[in-house]
Amino acid sequence: MDLSLETDGGRTKRRRVRRDPRPHFQSDRSDQLDALVGCPEQQVPSDHLARRLRAVVERLDVSALEARYSSLGRRGYAPRSVVAVWIYASLVGQHHASRVAESCRTDAAFRLLSQGYSLSATTLRRFRRENGEFFVRALEQTVRLAHEDGLIDATDLAVDSVRIRADQSKGVRHAG
Repeated sequence: MDLSLETDGGRTKRRRVRRDPRPHFQSDRSDQLDALVGCPEQQVPSDHLARRLRAVVERLDVSALEARYSSLGRRGYAPRSVVAVWIYASLVGQHHASRVAESCRTDAAFRLLSQGYSLSATTLRRFRRENGEFFVRALEQTVRLAHEDGLIDATDLAVDSVRIRADQSKGVRHAG
């Protein structure tokens, strides 16, 4: 790490500048053996949904997420792994951050996707709240990647016709 000098009205300030400006994240430790819960890399079968999802998430463009992290200071969790955890949670029907956080501590598939870390509910909530736009773009990317891989046929795509009921007071009459 270098220290650069800036002058501000006669005063000299020191500022940290990292030689490599790219953000640094926690290293993947999903292949390490934990004495209490084991090694997720060895526990999750090779044909498991979590492994297929991890391969798809590796192809997603997460550069916009990574650009928001600083190269100075503490190393955060890799955004790609948090995205993978949230997508997997959605696929298995878990939508509450507290339940997902508990699964990151106990479930081998979640631990594989979280790179061996126990993500807290607060971290998961904050990530989902701050990156809503990214999840929409990720869905679009996923459909595009599936089409490129020949997994879906564009002629088979349709809009869901679920009936949507508006929330309306009984005392208000609908004009029209």
